[in-house]
Amino acid sequence: MKNSPAFLRFSLVTAVLFTGMAAFPARANDSAASIVAGGIVLEENEAVRLAREDLFLSPSRIEVAYEFENVTEEDAALTIAFPFPDTFADDIGEQWPPAPEKVRFIDFTTTFDGKPTEAREVVEIISLEGENITALFREEGWPLAPYDDLWQPSTWYGDEARTAPIKERMAELGLLGNFESRKWKTRITYLWEAVFPAGEKVEVRHSYKPVAGAFMLSFMRNWQEAEKLDAFDSWFRERYCVGDEEFTALAALPEEERYSHFAREVGYVLTSGANWNGPIGHFHLTIDTGAPGAVFASCWPHPLEQTGPQRLEFSAKNFTPEEDIIFMTYSPHLEME
Repeated sequence: MKNSPAFLRFSLVTAVLFTGMAAFPARANDSAASIVAGGIVLEENEAVRLAREDLFLSPSRIEVAYEFENVTEEDAALTIAFPFPDTFADDIGEQWPPAPEKVRFIDFTTTFDGKPTEAREVVEIISLEGENITALFREEGWPLAPYDDLWQPSTWYGDEARTAPIKERMAELGLLGNFESRKWKTRITYLWEAVFPAGEKVEVRHSYKPVAGAFMLSFMRNWQEAEKLDAFDSWFRERYCVGDEEFTALAALPEEERYSHFAREVGYVLTSGANWNGPIGHFHLTIDTGAPGAVFASCWPHPLEQTGPQRLEFSAKNFTPEEDIIFMTYSPHLEME
């Protein structure tokens, strides 16, 4: 199936969703970066071009293989950044797997020219208005790490005396919402230094478990009224570019099925890759929906070709990414990991 319209249920519906633009900055792409006051700033780099990128996305794993080429006659020493999406503080427990025993929150591995590379994890706190308030958290003595015991629901919403003064101070600063909700986002970026030899190509590989969102398809019974409300239905349709016909098909699924299984959301930042010298020479995208027969929806504007029961692919030469990727996949057979 190629160049289909807007929606896909692999075994039951025959259309794929490709229209519109993704508004969600999701997972990440390599970009040259400098560290400046206030956070990490991605910057353009003319020495190194991205000759090839092979990207594999699924709810359980993301794998990326790059081929970079230094097009100059001098070695290029760069700091490389791999940014993850800003995540609402109160969504951490739902979107990110618990890992209290880990030093790092994301199981992120990378190799540079076939050799393992240790990347530094940088955690920043961002206000809902987009301001970097990491320094404020440090001044107040609040932990940056989203997996710290203080932010665990059992602690934060429990009766521990140590949380009371923190909540009071956060309320003064406008960082505490209704029902003691936390009004900020966490931003995690991985950084490492690398030297790209003059006139040579270097392979870089990444692998990690994605921060995959999870939600139930809890549509209103009278979904036509959703446009008059700021409801889940309207959010869902806009976020994944779902039309009336496709939305009706989803809403017709038995409630006991929709309320017993989670839809998963996966995303990846591609636009930062445009900071390299020129377009991506050859770009190949593979999406695994996680289960045969899964419902798939996305605002990704490029044509995807179905190449397997749960697989979609896209290839392009001299590709300049102008939007990031975000997609929803749903199946009662899709496991939560």
